Amino acid sequence: MKQITIASSAALATLFVTSASLAETSAPPAPTCTVIMRGGLGDLPDSEIWSLNPSYPVPDSYEVNTGYSSTAGEKRALFGFDLSPIPAGSLVASARFYAKTYTSTAQTVRVHRVLAPWTENYVTWNNLGGIDPTALTSFVPSVTQWSEIDLTELVQEWVSGISPNYGILLEEDQGGKTSYKSSDHPTIDNHPFLEVCFTAAKGSIGDKVWFDADADGVEGASEPGIANVVLDLFGDADCDGAADGDPLTATATDASGAYRFGELDAGCYVVSVDDATLPLGLFLTTDAEPLAVSVGAGEDVTDADFGYVTYSSIGDTVWLDSDADGLYEPEIGELGVNGVLVELYHDGVLFDSVTTGDSPYTGQPGFYLFDTLAPGDYEIVITADNFMTSGPLAGQEPTADRDGVLDGVTTVSLGLAQDLLDADFGYQLSCGNGVCGGDESCSTCAVDCGTCPPVCGNGTCEVGEDCGSCSADCDVCPPVCGDGTCEAGEDCGSCSDDCGACPPVCGDGACEAGEDCGSCSDDCGACPAVCGNNVCENGEDCANCAGDCGACPAVCGNDTCEAGEDCLECPSDCGICPPVCGSGVCEVGETCSSCAADCGECPPVCGDGVCKAGSEDCSSCAADCGACQCASPGTGTPGYWKNHPKAWRVSHLTIGRKTYTKSQLLDIISRPTKGDVTYILAKHLIVAKLNVGIGNQSSCIEDTIAQADAWLRQYPLGSNVKDKGKYSPWASGEPLAETLDNYNNGRLCAPHRDALNCDDSNSGGDRDHGCR
Repeated sequence: MKQITIASSAALATLFVTSASLAETSAPPAPTCTVIMRGGLGDLPDSEIWSLNPSYPVPDSYEVNTGYSSTAGEKRALFGFDLSPIPAGSLVASARFYAKTYTSTAQTVRVHRVLAPWTENYVTWNNLGGIDPTALTSFVPSVTQWSEIDLTELVQEWVSGISPNYGILLEEDQGGKTSYKSSDHPTIDNHPFLEVCFTAAKGSIGDKVWFDADADGVEGASEPGIANVVLDLFGDADCDGAADGDPLTATATDASGAYRFGELDAGCYVVSVDDATLPLGLFLTTDAEPLAVSVGAGEDVTDADFGYVTYSSIGDTVWLDSDADGLYEPEIGELGVNGVLVELYHDGVLFDSVTTGDSPYTGQPGFYLFDTLAPGDYEIVITADNFMTSGPLAGQEPTADRDGVLDGVTTVSLGLAQDLLDADFGYQLSCGNGVCGGDESCSTCAVDCGTCPPVCGNGTCEVGEDCGSCSADCDVCPPVCGDGTCEAGEDCGSCSDDCGACPPVCGDGACEAGEDCGSCSDDCGACPAVCGNNVCENGEDCANCAGDCGACPAVCGNDTCEAGEDCLECPSDCGICPPVCGSGVCEVGETCSSCAADCGECPPVCGDGVCKAGSEDCSSCAADCGACQCASPGTGTPGYWKNHPKAWRVSHLTIGRKTYTKSQLLDIISRPTKGDVTYILAKHLIVAKLNVGIGNQSSCIEDTIAQADAWLRQYPLGSNVKDKGKYSPWASGEPLAETLDNYNNGRLCAPHRDALNCDDSNSGGDRDHGCR
């Protein structure tokens, strides 16, 4: 039941039919069966709609349903059919829809025609355009097998275009419940399908071959057909308008000129007329032959027509009109001329050409004919080549042509089936008839027109011409010296009377009139030099004519300081130059003190009262530059402050929690520790405060001073703190003492006083305080 295609075709019979018979086909072909399904040919969309969810598009599923449920209400199933594989107009033998069903109720399912388009996945109860309320048919679904619905009549309507194809809807009464495997089922063997068996509609091609009397390409009511014309039908598989291979079949026109090729499948064809079966002298008036024709399924093409009309002709004689009366009279011995080239023009374009010869009808010479001509305007031309010296009409002049103009050209308007055979041309030998006319002249026919007068410039020295009247033809006359004209061939040398004296020629060895030493020294000798003419000539120099030759150059050593000499270039003539400071040379008379620019700076002399920048300073020569001034007084050690009490600027200090007098502070500095490390820290703290107090940099020691005071507040001076023991407080005090000692020795942010070399005027009266 599920075979996809059953196909067969009848062989096309080729036959030749005469007169009124037409080509016919054999028995009708067997139908072709095709399966429409998703995953095969065409497509078969399906969907489901619910009454209780009327705006809900039910999503794709492996099945669609009819019947009722408590959540969806009434369920209806939709099935669509893509019938594009079925040719339009085909005759449907059968069309059966199959769906794999399951039902638990086995109720009757009704089939309705859908009246509006719908889209799978979007159709809902509300947007479905409508269904035919009258059921097409009904069926009881199979419990678990394939169910079948006969849709033959409906599919025939769709294929024939009688009604639009919007598919079918299935529905059943309340209590029913049926499911149908859908086109989305993963197993293609479960897809629903429509099996259609059909016979494709056949077409035909016709219909007329006729005499187109007015040649307009349109069959007129009174224009008769042409019987017994054979036409061949060719296939054209690629529809390129060219026939493929041998004819498929042939037929002949009936008594009315009609023909028909029937039982044709849809496709492209070419119809060709067998010209051998047409009456003679016809030409086509319709568009084309062979004719390309496209046939749709079941289409009858009735405009494949061929119109013909009878040919026309133009002729016929070119002759020698001996008596020049314009009439062709062979009875008095007038003969045609063979070998004359005759051209035919149509719409201004060369259409054809022939050469005159003996008539096939009378045997007379000079015959020509243009046949197989369509109606229209033509020009018949006797070409100019015919009148050349070697041409068949050399020396002839026209005596007759059809339009009487006698120019070798005749214009005619040719009608349908018209034989215009009076386009004749008559000619008579022109020279010697005693009349100078036509194309004759004195040069072509002196017998009739007389001798031509000489023409100067034609290259021939004729009678009546000479070198004087026409040198172009007879050559130039020889010159005559003394005639007052300097002619060709004469010059000043050969005839000074006519051409005048020759001008002097410089270099010929003769000093002629018009030449002198200035214009031609070669012939007349050099001119004597003239001083003052701004030219330094032969015989002049800087000594005898400085005005022309320039001053002589100066000579060093002649005891004269001349222009261009100076003390630098020639001291023997101009004397030694005085020294110039800034010349870059330390000359005689210059010293470092008089010209340091040339001789360099003099070495410094300490004690001369001058402090030389860059060479002397306060440290190298205080006598000249003064004592150096200190920026900082410098730090002192405990020994310094113990030995220089006058340098103290305080009378008391607070150490830890207690304030001490100067004498007490001196005692602490001088006292041995005796194992009590509080005296070590106190000594270094006192000295650090004294160093800060005289103006030394303190930023690096201020925090340490504060920490040392805090330590001594916790462990007061004399509290007998030892430097040993696992838990001795000195573990935190000793680093403070070391930092203070480093500061006091000038190893931190302030220098030690012994490292300074400066004036001690700011030492507070202590000569040893401050600088060295």
